[in-house]
Amino acid sequence: MLTVKLLPAGYGDCILLSLGEHDKYNILIDGGVAGTYSKRIGKELEQIRKKGEKINLMICTHMDNDHIAGLVEVLKNEDRKLIDQIWYNGFLQRTIVDEKRRMEDETVLNRIISQGTITESEQEVGIHEGMALGVLIEQNRIPLNAIVNGRAVSADNLPDKIR
Repeated sequence: MLTVKLLPAGYGDCILLSLGEHDKYNILIDGGVAGTYSKRIGKELEQIRKKGEKINLMICTHMDNDHIAGLVEVLKNEDRKLIDQIWYNGFLQRTIVDEKRRMEDETVLNRIISQGTITESEQEVGIHEGMALGVLIEQNRIPLNAIVNGRAVSADNLPDKIR
């Protein structure tokens, strides 16, 4: 059985997938804005904990504030202990893939730098949250992109069983 919950995340995205009948496999995809954690994600994780389950996989699709900030909040709280592994293509994972992607990253970074200092609400790309997520993953020793040995998760390097 597959259950899909689209959690209200303001103008962001946050999806909780649950697979299976008894031994559920839970996947949290994106976390919306920071307030999504206190309003929605935290409550879902409390229910998961009460059932003796966990988040088997947390996925951050990309570094926009409305996708990543809620996940940062998850890892800043005790709920981080429910997370088994994470798929997240931060700058480190992306830049080790190939030269083309390295050039794309430099373009994104240059665009961010050229914007100067802006408020979080004006910032579309969550560079600070992206860095924070990477640090929190490392600090909490949560396996990152383990399915591809720490490299960027992409269709090109995923095992056939995932395709």
